[in-house]
Amino acid sequence: MIYINGKVLSLSGAVRYLRAVRAKMTTKDFAKFTKISSKTLCDIEHGRITKPHSKTLIQIARVCGEDENVLLDYLDENVEMK
Repeated sequence: MIYINGKVLSLSGAVRYLRAVRAKMTTKDFAKFTKISSKTLCDIEHGRITKPHSKTLIQIARVCGEDENVLLDYLDENVEMK
């Protein structure tokens, strides 16, 4: 989970935060670097894909230098957003 100002970001917000703030990349560059299609990345960031493959989340986390569990925790159906 990623917290900003004491609140849990949604999965889409977390991925967008990691890409833009931590990796400091555009969607297009990040997609090339991670080998995730820009459409898939865009769909995750806009909430159209709410349960991406775990391999996709692991790749995003690794590229951003995060522990993979930071994003994998979002796949747990019992997670409650603040």
